Amino acid sequence: MIGYADSLAFYNWAKDQGFDNVLVILFAKGSGTGYAMSMESENMDRGLFYLEGAILYEKYLNGLDLVSSSIAHEILHNFGAWDLYVTFRQQFREMESLAREHFSNSIMHRVDFSINNLSIDPLTAWRIGWNKTPEPWFYALNPFS
Repeated sequence: MIGYADSLAFYNWAKDQGFDNVLVILFAKGSGTGYAMSMESENMDRGLFYLEGAILYEKYLNGLDLVSSSIAHEILHNFGAWDLYVTFRQQFREMESLAREHFSNSIMHRVDFSINNLSIDPLTAWRIGWNKTPEPWFYALNPFS
């Protein structure tokens, strides 16, 4: 963290200022796979991970430039959005098939070079608080169940 000895020093500063939520987004020069660190996971060790945020690289591992839909996708995780594609240990093929059937243009399902081709699907709207009433089958896509 720029200006702080480490991330814990930043966390302590933010807490002392009275902040109850802080989202840190790091934009890294170079290539990599971006990800979000959300506090939603019940398995998260709060002693090690106490800041929510995302890291995004200027280029993907294949050398293509980062697109705005990836930035929005990672930020949405920090407000509760779930991935709607196969991920390591969280979403499985059956879940992805269900998501593709209902939300093929969801920003949480795929990346697109034009963010205008994507949408906030009803499940994601519910997860981030835009929609107060979930469909009962939404819970089938819960990556933490």
